[in-house]
Amino acid sequence: MAMASGVLLWILLMVWLVPFALFILLQIFLCRKENKWLGLILPAISFLGSLVFLLQATNVRAMVLSFWYQTLELSFIC
Repeated sequence: MAMASGVLLWILLMVWLVPFALFILLQIFLCRKENKWLGLILPAISFLGSLVFLLQATNVRAMVLSFWYQTLELSFIC
């Protein structure tokens, strides 16, 4: 049983490490190009992905409506 878990560990490491290493090599390759904007492609994709994840994790509509209602209440009080 211990040997099977060791093999599974190596398989999982290769599944995660190989693509990660390839992305790093791709980033280095893009950064060394003459056009320096190419080096911003992968960071921009990463930023947009994290932004999408953040917006899916929060209920944006409820936050906007809550802020809007609070603003209206404060404007009527003044």
